[in-house]
Amino acid sequence: MPQIPGYIRQQGLPSSTGMLGLPGAKIQNHIGQAIGDIGNAFGDIGEQFLKEERTRQLGSLKVRTIRDLNTLEQQLATDPDYASHGEQFKIAVDSLRKTYEKENPKIWKDFVNDFDLQVASTSAGVQKNQLKRQVNHSKAVLDSELDGLTRSYGLASTAFERQVITDTANGLIEARVSAGVINEVDGGNRLRGFSSGIAETRVRQDLFLDPEATENDLLKGKYKELSPEKTVVWLERATAKVAAQTALRAKTADKAERDFDKNLKLEQEAVAKDGYEALAKGELTLGWVVENEARLPKADYKALLDKRTGDDASEDDAETVADPYGRVATEDAGAAALAAYKGGGLRR
Repeated sequence: MPQIPGYIRQQGLPSSTGMLGLPGAKIQNHIGQAIGDIGNAFGDIGEQFLKEERTRQLGSLKVRTIRDLNTLEQQLATDPDYASHGEQFKIAVDSLRKTYEKENPKIWKDFVNDFDLQVASTSAGVQKNQLKRQVNHSKAVLDSELDGLTRSYGLASTAFERQVITDTANGLIEARVSAGVINEVDGGNRLRGFSSGIAETRVRQDLFLDPEATENDLLKGKYKELSPEKTVVWLERATAKVAAQTALRAKTADKAERDFDKNLKLEQEAVAKDGYEALAKGELTLGWVVENEARLPKADYKALLDKRTGDDASEDDAETVADPYGRVATEDAGAAALAAYKGGGLRR
């Protein structure tokens, strides 16, 4: 029976020899060591994986914390109730702390220190914004108070009241400087602004009462508290008001003159009508014509006078003429003659 070559070769090998010519015990040792090395390797990989996962979770929580705290700071920055920002911030931070700890207690335990650092940094920003808004509010209140005092100064009726208002304004400004709300330069600027406002109040009142005198005072620099720019502004207003009043007076005078002329014409026409009616009735006298000379149009006065003294006029009354002639030797007959002329007794 033919023999199988492989079997023959295997039979020819020593029974105590393993693969690659190594003894069996050594093979088992190598296998065990390899398995141990693999286990160690997997252990290292697992430990590394856990470390990386922890780092990832910590980083994610840190980003989340920064985002949440920034959002909180922005919300408070637009909240009008800035006085309660400190309390609102504390409540919100406590809520975040509880949420983070509840979601992952183990990670929170490692992250709590970083969280406190982030909270401290954000808290500084919140406090800074709160202080800034408090300062701005205090400045706004100061400006409003100074405006009110400026108006009160304009309504004050005595020098004592005006001095009290000025002292009050100085006190308000000095208090803000002492509190650090404004610096000394800003305080000086506000004080000059208040003084300028007072001067403007005086100019406004003076301009209402006497524009021309106010214009002259501005030209002479009598309102010393006014800045050069304000002086120019008020001088332009005063000049414009003087020009407007001058134009109004001229317009009013022209209208008054036109009204006078119109009324005079109507009166003259009425008087002339009366004269011509009296002439037609034969009742017109020379005295009436002379007395109404100023109330008659010149043409009508001349016409009526000619009618009364012309060739067609009646002769002088003999008795009227005789009376002044009889008295002329002993007294002044001029007054009697003039009265007779006006009465129509004499025509020349």
